[in-house]
Amino acid sequence: DVRAAVESSLDRADDGEDVEPLALAVLALVAAAGPAPGELSWLAELALPDDDGGWAPAGELVRPGSPLADVLTPGALGVLDPEFARAQDVDALRAVGVLDTFALLTAEDPDELDVDRVEEWVDAVLDRLPADAPPPVWPPLTAVRDLELVRDWDRALPLLAALPAAARGDVDLGGTVVPGYLRWWLRTSPVLHGRRPDRLRHPESTELQGLYEAVPELPDDVLELLRPPATVAEVLADVEDALDLLDRLGDPARTCSPAVLRTVHAQLAAALEGVDVQPPDRVRVGPAAVSTDAVVLDAPWLQPLVDQPVVPAGGAPGAVADLLDLPLASELAGRARVTSRAARTVPWAEVPGAGLAAARLGMPELTGSVAVHPSLTVTGGRTVAWWPGEPAAVDGSPAALGRALAWRAGAWPLRQALAEAFGHPQRAAELAAEDSVT
Repeated sequence: DVRAAVESSLDRADDGEDVEPLALAVLALVAAAGPAPGELSWLAELALPDDDGGWAPAGELVRPGSPLADVLTPGALGVLDPEFARAQDVDALRAVGVLDTFALLTAEDPDELDVDRVEEWVDAVLDRLPADAPPPVWPPLTAVRDLELVRDWDRALPLLAALPAAARGDVDLGGTVVPGYLRWWLRTSPVLHGRRPDRLRHPESTELQGLYEAVPELPDDVLELLRPPATVAEVLADVEDALDLLDRLGDPARTCSPAVLRTVHAQLAAALEGVDVQPPDRVRVGPAAVSTDAVVLDAPWLQPLVDQPVVPAGGAPGAVADLLDLPLASELAGRARVTSRAARTVPWAEVPGAGLAAARLGMPELTGSVAVHPSLTVTGGRTVAWWPGEPAAVDGSPAALGRALAWRAGAWPLRQALAEAFGHPQRAAELAAEDSVT
């Protein structure tokens, strides 16, 4: 029985028996039959001579001169005796498990994988699942062995990028796609000249510019394997990455695009809900500005009443204030109210430009009234441009009219378009014609 002989060969070698004839015979049979590497997994137990004069299982020996031998720390794994290796068919050596590239392990459950940091990978995967998700049903898993033994990542990464798709791919857990073991391990390890890929950005990413440095130039297959983040959403998929982004936003040496700044804190608050977060010492208040004393703006008309820089809340001021441990503008402003007297109160429909404003709101005409103040002041003597209410109070400027109407109509993103309508009533027909262009 060839299998029984192979499986007992190492014990027999340890007992002093000469097993070289058996090894040569098995290799000859394998060369003739041509099984694929790993097809007959028991062949990896075949005792073969190592370069120290002893014997070891084929699956624990590296072929001398192979690509794998060049990237591993010397002595990290056993090496096949060079003289013996030169006399054998290379494909036969691969078929019995001798390593010339990274070895793969398969399992039905991650507990069965004996690879570096597998528990950390499982924790990171579970953190990505919905909070109310049941324990996952794992698909068949493929992991890569010996990553912790690599000394030359520049040459190791192309080898890893050439591994079968099962080793490189993501894992689908009930509809939630998470990084597979190999991609996660590489992304969270200093494999790019001492830098972690998940702490860099994709070279084509514009969204993360200023917050992350780009990865160095890499072959396309290696870049796809590492898959550094390109968007805020990709960063926020991982809890540890989200916490790192929160720190980066408070770093005065970094910058952030206005488009990202508008919603990033709200996205962080959602991603880190239920996570115990240490509030940052500094928070991002502008594309190139941070502050140690900021406030979260929860109502736009309150901005003139606060003296601190404001953090854009992205529509979730309460959650952002909790995340950053900052006060809301409404908490600082207290119960402020209008203290000046209106010069006149007019129906919105009679304000010059009201027709175009109504059209831009998708309404037949404006309803309600607006109170116009020569100088609009509120509690504390602060001058403001507008204040909500029934009727809304404004200082008469187009910008104030646009904001007051947009807030009243629940169409805050249209405030500039409404201000334009009120600012140029004589151009209503011209502007309406522009609006009709799609």
